[in-house]
Amino acid sequence: MIVSFLKPSLWFGIHHALKKQIPDSDFIYTSISSWLKQVLITYLVITAACYNSLAPTSPFEKRLCSSATRAAIVTALAPLTLSQTIQVLPHIEIITNRLSLWQALRQDPEPDAIEAIESAKSHGLISRNKSCDIFFPEINRDSDRVKAMLIIPGFCVSHESYAAIASKLAKENGIIVAIQNLEPFRVADEYFLELKQIKNVMRTVQKELRRRDETSTIDEWCFSGHSLGGYCVMRLAPHLASLLKKNASNKLKIMVWGAGDKTEFLTDIKNFNNIKVSILLAKDDTYCNMEDARKCLSSKLPEHSFDIIDGNHENFASYSSSISKTSRSEQHEQIVTKTCGFILEREND
Repeated sequence: MIVSFLKPSLWFGIHHALKKQIPDSDFIYTSISSWLKQVLITYLVITAACYNSLAPTSPFEKRLCSSATRAAIVTALAPLTLSQTIQVLPHIEIITNRLSLWQALRQDPEPDAIEAIESAKSHGLISRNKSCDIFFPEINRDSDRVKAMLIIPGFCVSHESYAAIASKLAKENGIIVAIQNLEPFRVADEYFLELKQIKNVMRTVQKELRRRDETSTIDEWCFSGHSLGGYCVMRLAPHLASLLKKNASNKLKIMVWGAGDKTEFLTDIKNFNNIKVSILLAKDDTYCNMEDARKCLSSKLPEHSFDIIDGNHENFASYSSSISKTSRSEQHEQIVTKTCGFILEREND
């Protein structure tokens, strides 16, 4: 459909049709096309840029394009003349430079995350979908009612980077864990991740669970986010609470990893008594200040708890790590323990 929309013949046809039926159609057409030029060029440049460097196990190839190459792509594809494209080259350069910086910030999974995915594949305990990866526990459970968790990744972090933790939560603790796929932008803010996408993941999990085990049902959801993903979870919390209330579910549980000190991203959910929140912070986190997070969150949250673990910001997942006194595997064990204590309400965790 997009290819048909970009055909020059379509635009010339619209122009001639308007010219026959509407007075001053030349002016109308020029105004519309002038606006569309900016939209189309921006769209094409971003499209060319965003599929540059996806996670290693994604079904896309890595391609790097210079700003000149993108300009050539735009010239070839858009219903515009070369002179019109040249006029907006400065805009293309700005967009390209910003996207190049964005690309440089992208964090792909470390080997332990890839190994977790491959291991889950070999045991049939993972379902890989367009919207999410889902890690399942083994079917021989004591109850047909299971807990489910959705993890929303941090800024520019591949969803696959959370596979090692998700696998442990599922395989060793019986929790179904879905990881939101934020490709290609990897940004969990209001422009890139909406409630309808979360609902789509929830439906996908339910569908996959029924396919695997018709007797099991999800009786409780926990929504977790790391870094920017944590702020996203808090932003969507009122809507998620309302959604679960309609489905007669229990109190909404939210878990935030390594976030809370950025007041400009915080959502005030203090008056929502049907939301229970757990904040998990790391001692060596250089991105999230623990004391600032405590102060900011205390005035914004309803019933909540703070837990401090050893480790750093990056090891809430598995991607390039800054200095930490604690190994990644040790931090993952602490995260799994605290997360299970919150979701499964284990008093000793």
